[in-house]
Amino acid sequence: MKPVSRRALLGVSPLLAACETRRARYFGKTDPPRSQELVYLLGAEPGTLDPAKSGDLWESPVIHAMFDGLTSIEPATGEPRAALATHYEADSNGLRYVFRLRGHPRPRGIAFAAAEGSGIPARWSDGRPITAQDFVYSWRRAVDPATAAPCAYLFYYIVNGEAITAGRQPPETLAVRAVDEFSVEVELASPLPYLMGLLATKSFFATPQHALESAARRGAGSSWIQPGNMVASGAFTLREWRPYERIVLARNPAYYDAGSVSLEHIRFLPVADGSASANLYRAGEAALCMPMSPHLMAGISGMRDVRKCPNFGAHFPVMNTRKPPFSDVRVRYALNMATDKHAIAVFFGDGRTPLKGVVPPLDGYEPAKSLPVVMDGTTYDVISYNPEASRSLLIKAGYGPGLKFEYLYPAMPEFKPVAEILQQQWRKNLGIELALRSQEVQAWNQTVQAVAYNGVAAWADVGGLEDPTWFLDQFRSTSTVNVTGWTDRQYDDLLAGAKAITHPGQRLRKLAECERFLLQAMPCLPLYTDVWVYLCKPFLKGITGDPFHGRMFNNARIDTNWRPS
Repeated sequence: MKPVSRRALLGVSPLLAACETRRARYFGKTDPPRSQELVYLLGAEPGTLDPAKSGDLWESPVIHAMFDGLTSIEPATGEPRAALATHYEADSNGLRYVFRLRGHPRPRGIAFAAAEGSGIPARWSDGRPITAQDFVYSWRRAVDPATAAPCAYLFYYIVNGEAITAGRQPPETLAVRAVDEFSVEVELASPLPYLMGLLATKSFFATPQHALESAARRGAGSSWIQPGNMVASGAFTLREWRPYERIVLARNPAYYDAGSVSLEHIRFLPVADGSASANLYRAGEAALCMPMSPHLMAGISGMRDVRKCPNFGAHFPVMNTRKPPFSDVRVRYALNMATDKHAIAVFFGDGRTPLKGVVPPLDGYEPAKSLPVVMDGTTYDVISYNPEASRSLLIKAGYGPGLKFEYLYPAMPEFKPVAEILQQQWRKNLGIELALRSQEVQAWNQTVQAVAYNGVAAWADVGGLEDPTWFLDQFRSTSTVNVTGWTDRQYDDLLAGAKAITHPGQRLRKLAECERFLLQAMPCLPLYTDVWVYLCKPFLKGITGDPFHGRMFNNARIDTNWRPS
């Protein structure tokens, strides 16, 4: 594919280009390539391709293409299906599970969907069988404090997971073991209704022990994720990685379901600039652009290659509660009440809705509609939009017009408009001067993860599964992704009690109470629900909206004979 210079691309406005082609049905060129190579525009450069160390959304498509877990999720239904495991057994208490891997000669228990061919072992890309010991090694590595896995808190559901991450127990005590070569046993600390979905998230993927140990012997442990060293379990392997330029994957012939994989190569281009992404796509240099920059959508929303996919995601900027003025909950309340979230959701459109809490809409879950808090004899609904009351609270906290602080956001398309809207709203409603500071994505992520930002920081997440705990767990005292500095042992206990409830309706009601407790502390500012809006060329088939960024490439193919009808 002939490259197009970045300067040339940045010199063309995608909105103007869209206006020129408004009468067309598609945005830009639609000539299919001659080969099965997909070019995908990522929103940022991945910080890592190690499943255990990944905590970023934009790394997920690459990692999911190269690695598998015990289970996977069917995008259309959200139901678990077979991946490296084909069957499972559970005890009557829902605390002990045994998963049978591909290659087990007599797999017992309940079969997952798509469990065909279970008797043939799955193999790493170098030909070695994938065994139960690979999962034992991978999960114990993930909870080892030396790994510093950002999502290690997800393993707290397994016996001793939290104690190991805190350094109170050795990694070998994590309650996962190899019963035999192709059977993995897991013991949970409490029943977990969404276990099968959790196991499909990248933190639980198997990583190749032999490849990691080989890299360690070379004195360069992280080199196992480099081309030539990486051993993959998924449909694709790593061919090339030039940071901030491209990542190239090649079809994995050793994959257990290689016969269903049509793509020969996937080329990921890490382009953070929204205009550059749109122009690359328009010029035919890429077939998939996900997600699409919201402020560019107005000019191309009617095109047939614009697609939308709801997801279980939310934007909720976080506040450093360790530093004034945000160590005062009244200031946090004031900012929340001075934020017109409906206006922000309307601005971005495409089905986004305003949020009063951190949990996106979920069937059976009733979020708080109001939250009255009494302060100095006055009752404030702290999750309502009330500029006058917000000014009163700010003054009571000892601050007023002229207060200055910083808003840190990543150099990604959706985050700058949010920062600018908040700057305008808070200046108008509170007289606050908000200094906007952008960082390269990896630098921003490291700053926020370390709670090293000085004021408010952009933050967002998409649930790896549809359950309130995905978001509520992040604010636990021992969470490895608590980026606000706020902790409360009472919240921890309430959340632990809610998660131990087995009745679905009662469990959701108790989790809603936990969210109300969290909102009373207000360590973050819930803004709006997320929606994937992306561009997909008409010749690219088999790509469906996947709210979890799962195995979206396994069934993808390029129709090289496609022509406009």
